[in-house]
Amino acid sequence: MRMGPDGDPVIEEFGNARSFESSKSPDSISGNREPLTDVFVHNDSIAVTLEIPGVSKDNIKLDASEEKLIIHVDDPKRRYYKEVRLPRKARPGSAKATYNNGVLDITLEIDSAKEPTRVTIE
Repeated sequence: MRMGPDGDPVIEEFGNARSFESSKSPDSISGNREPLTDVFVHNDSIAVTLEIPGVSKDNIKLDASEEKLIIHVDDPKRRYYKEVRLPRKARPGSAKATYNNGVLDITLEIDSAKEPTRVTIE
């Protein structure tokens, strides 16, 4: 912004910046949104919460492994994709998930066999 000859402010766009109407965010280019995510570690479990509003539960695909979760939503209205690296090794078969009011809650048991074992020195 600069002052024009008549004292009124003149607003100019930067030469290399695209106008707001023509710019697209990386999410809109790929078509996928990344949901807000929280990960909590409890004594024997990992809890993951994702905000995925405006989609049907039937369109949510959830894959679990020992080290990560992959959440993919291909809804007619919105698309989401997120890979969540788990802070501890988990048992994928123990995963339980609920979806209510746009919030996906996932709980996995920590794989205690993967935890290091303390060895007593004699």
